[in-house]
Amino acid sequence: MKLESKMLSRFFNKLNEIEANYCVMNNYINMPEVIPSDVDIAIDKTSFGKLDQLVTELANEFSVSITQKIWHGFNKCAFILSPLDTEKYFWLQLDFFVDFSGKGFPNLMPFSTMIKNKAQYKNFYIPAPEVEVPFILQRRIFKGDASHAHIKTIRSLIKDDFDIINRGNRAIFDKEASDILKDLIVSGDISLFDENYSFLRKALKSVSNKNTNMSYRLEYILFQFIRALYRIIYPTGLSIAFVSNDLERTKKIIDSIDERISGSFHGTSYVEPESLRQLSKMHLKSVLWPKITKRKVYINLQLSILREKNTLLYKLLTYLKVTPDLDFVMDDMTIDIKMYTYLILKKQAQRTKRSLFNSLSPTAKFK
Repeated sequence: MKLESKMLSRFFNKLNEIEANYCVMNNYINMPEVIPSDVDIAIDKTSFGKLDQLVTELANEFSVSITQKIWHGFNKCAFILSPLDTEKYFWLQLDFFVDFSGKGFPNLMPFSTMIKNKAQYKNFYIPAPEVEVPFILQRRIFKGDASHAHIKTIRSLIKDDFDIINRGNRAIFDKEASDILKDLIVSGDISLFDENYSFLRKALKSVSNKNTNMSYRLEYILFQFIRALYRIIYPTGLSIAFVSNDLERTKKIIDSIDERISGSFHGTSYVEPESLRQLSKMHLKSVLWPKITKRKVYINLQLSILREKNTLLYKLLTYLKVTPDLDFVMDDMTIDIKMYTYLILKKQAQRTKRSLFNSLSPTAKFK
């Protein structure tokens, strides 16, 4: 069994040991042996408040690091783990939420609904089909996509028992939306989704409105403000500069490094400024903002830019912390990809560690 599979299986056992109320909401058929995507876990609020501690314990047990903690919504948080000395692609992203929400669509599916009639599967828990079907459909409507693969997944869940669709969808959507979605699943005609998308989007908003009272909305707004502050204080990304005489060769080196570490970050950006002045102009949009919004940013620079280190501009940029978080000066010597990989992941893990167990975070309320 691969390391990430062993870790995921162990994490499920940890949740069981503390008697957490949870279920893995989708893509679980071959887990933990095969992890096809990030792992979406609905979890009770008390256990959600222990996640910094639980995930840190998991990382320590397997001698890996938390490379990113991404607080990306109200009672929603993701943790990405990785060994620092990885020599190949590694991906283990654990996504947790108490209620299922989307940006601008709070509480699409309350926790009590998601865990209703949950069932044990291997050493973890999964939702009932009449819960998973509308969960999948809500995600597709929110993201604005639906494919034959999604329909196939739903058909495999219901096993031609179309009463499951009626029970599941009508518990969530109004009758008109439920009927459209049933026709979509029965016929497999994706054009029904596209033709009715605007209506389905409005129906989804109605679900959110129905599930959120004034108290929930006020808490949602407050935590969105706190979350934005937290993300600014603790940017989840990293900027890495490579300085050389050969930008094309360096780009190939960056690509080789990224093949190893792309699973350890949520997204990648690449910039190639011609001077410090140009870097300073693009910093906010192309470097700082991607870092705040969870990306790693590769900066490919000409060696001649180092001559600007003694200029007033460089000193000002350094004072304002506009310079990269990590920089490597390349020469004609043999390039050690393994060393660069380790140093990048180590730096990122150190930065992430500072954001753990912070009082602002809802995942650090209990130990």
